[in-house]
Amino acid sequence: MRDYFSTHRDHHFVESLQWFTRLKRETPLRRLSLVFSGSVECSDVVNSAIASAAQHGISDIDMAIFGRMEYEFPWWLLSVCRSSALTSLCLSHCKLSVPLDFGGFGSLTKLVLVQMYMSLKEVQVLLRCCTNLVSLHLIGMFDIRILRLPKLKELLLLMTPSLGKFKVDTPDLQRLEYCGEMLPTSTFQSIPCLEHVSLQFTDDIYPEYDADKLEDISTCFPHVKSLCLRYEIPKVSPTFWIFSSVVLVHHSSNLFFSAASQTKNSCHLFKPQSPNFEHRYKTFG
Repeated sequence: MRDYFSTHRDHHFVESLQWFTRLKRETPLRRLSLVFSGSVECSDVVNSAIASAAQHGISDIDMAIFGRMEYEFPWWLLSVCRSSALTSLCLSHCKLSVPLDFGGFGSLTKLVLVQMYMSLKEVQVLLRCCTNLVSLHLIGMFDIRILRLPKLKELLLLMTPSLGKFKVDTPDLQRLEYCGEMLPTSTFQSIPCLEHVSLQFTDDIYPEYDADKLEDISTCFPHVKSLCLRYEIPKVSPTFWIFSSVVLVHHSSNLFFSAASQTKNSCHLFKPQSPNFEHRYKTFG
């Protein structure tokens, strides 16, 4: 039975989704969430479902592809007149080829892109049109050096390569999650309203330098309520293992710093220069 469904999964997916295109326009729909193989057989019925969703004024589309990345999300089915109700778009492992004169998705307040088959220019054009974004998630995407989104409050950048200065022109940003290479301290000076910060750095060359940078970065968030700083350091031939972390708590605010290491000389603990935190050091070894 398992082999049968594995072999005929696209066929059954198509049959199960065809009912969606036959729904009456008056049927209230809010969200369309699909995970499929990206095959040609599935793509046709998926595009029909998206067109039907646009006619129903759907507000949330979540789509993920596994297996093939040839599938291209049909943004043209969500024309300016139809996409006014679309406020959330989550796409994973597919193509999104927008032209230079693209002008859609202006109503989006949330955009999630996960390992999309897009050029850096296409990502820039897309973000330029999403002027009302409140939440932006970029995971495994091209390096975006400049973000100008005045209404953005939440930014998540994971496994995104970064080299040099990263400019974030988002004065109202409150939550930031980042995983990648170490960023200059000046990066965080342009976003003073951050309340929740999680930074994971993956540098593996100068751990002592990175520890000093973390201490500097910890002073860049005057309004922070929760702060998590973590960096990875290279593996060496250890004489023993030791893991260190520091936890700082003040009422509802909290800060967490961890440095995973293999030798005692690689452990770095610091006390942030902020009077708003009580501190408590923890060492495990």
